[in-house]
Amino acid sequence: MVMTPDEYAVHGQNCPVCRSPLIEGERVDVDGTTAWGKVACNACKSTWTDVFDLVGYDELIVAGTPCAANVKQQ
Repeated sequence: MVMTPDEYAVHGQNCPVCRSPLIEGERVDVDGTTAWGKVACNACKSTWTDVFDLVGYDELIVAGTPCAANVKQQ
């Protein structure tokens, strides 16, 4: 049974068709806060497009100093 898009979002390290971990992605394109990239399964030869939405950032460095994301700059 093929995974739904919601199931794939949780188990995205495997093919949504055969569930093999033998998947390879191509380059990722970005437009605004959304990104996407073609993916192929080396086991069953299925292809699909992964879609990503920006949810925030991590490891911000301001003026060469690590800064926690929740600390306000003065």
